[in-house]
Amino acid sequence: MKVLTFTNKNMDSKPTKVSCKRISEREQIKDYYGNWKLCLETNALTLNSAARNLLGLRQDGNYDMRQLLRLIDLKCFERAKTWLRMLRSGGVLEPVHLKIYTPGIEPIWIRLSGFHYADQQRSPGLILGCIEDHTQYVNEERITLAIVNHEIRTPLSVMKLSAQMIQLPGKDESKVSHADLARNIERHVDGITTLLDQYLSNSGDDGRFQRLNLSVFDLNHLVRQVFNDLTMIHCHNKFINKTSVQAVVKADKYLVMQVVINYLTNAVKYSPKYSEITVDLCVGERDIVVGIADQGEGIPAGLENRIFDQFFRTGMYKDTAGRGLGLYLVKQIIERHKGSVWMKSGKEKGSVFFFSLPFHRCESETM
Repeated sequence: MKVLTFTNKNMDSKPTKVSCKRISEREQIKDYYGNWKLCLETNALTLNSAARNLLGLRQDGNYDMRQLLRLIDLKCFERAKTWLRMLRSGGVLEPVHLKIYTPGIEPIWIRLSGFHYADQQRSPGLILGCIEDHTQYVNEERITLAIVNHEIRTPLSVMKLSAQMIQLPGKDESKVSHADLARNIERHVDGITTLLDQYLSNSGDDGRFQRLNLSVFDLNHLVRQVFNDLTMIHCHNKFINKTSVQAVVKADKYLVMQVVINYLTNAVKYSPKYSEITVDLCVGERDIVVGIADQGEGIPAGLENRIFDQFFRTGMYKDTAGRGLGLYLVKQIIERHKGSVWMKSGKEKGSVFFFSLPFHRCESETM
């Protein structure tokens, strides 16, 4: 059985490089794109300098296929073997994504692609291809899926509880009618659909928030809706709603709903059972401020701004489930609406989280 060997021969063409960026103090410049060539007759595999840099391989070393396969994550191993069989059989070479562990470098995701090459006189004898570093692309996809997973859990819980209440036998003694419960389910279905369109139809952090479906609505009414939904789910907390005035804003209703849900669910998550969670709303001349106070342990001094960073979690809450995405998402949404987010410690204990949105004046008021 012949083994594919890595040689240190020069490639037929010069290596192609994409833009480089600073990634660490140890390694300032890194290749993100390299070329490879396989001779089917001799089983010789050649990697250009950029490909060797990408894989963390020595420039003067020779490697066989078994050594290369050791770099591949076990979860991707079968996928790699299937792709190699297609490579040898002459089939269509669809690109494949693999996670590899490069020597001395953190794990990266690569994208392998290639095509069969033949000149006019000979049958196909070469396979040419490229290796691309797709780590950032894969990470962005994972972040998007993590955010979607994070944001749909509360609406799904409300929908499930509403459906269960509709199915209760006998006369319903609650103040909520079946029609109201059905409308509640429909509202959250619309919200989840909008959320999926918002995140899965775009790519990259900026793309997720470029498209805002603006409408004019009463923010107080929206806060009360979310407040009532979460009161049904988290019956072990005492919810106090101090909002009463009309607060008209022009914003993406479903994204703002996600902000209120995040603040309230965080208040529940980090507060003791049977403690109070208070929602208040204040209308100013230019903006509307919503504040949600809890009676939890609070946030350590000096971390008030970092708490809104992506993936940031304080050490005192390491044992509590979470990814550090909720408050980051809140900040992204509100800043896209020209608003602000901040937090401060409560008067006695706990924390108060705020967000503001510009006040929308109707045309009749400005005339």
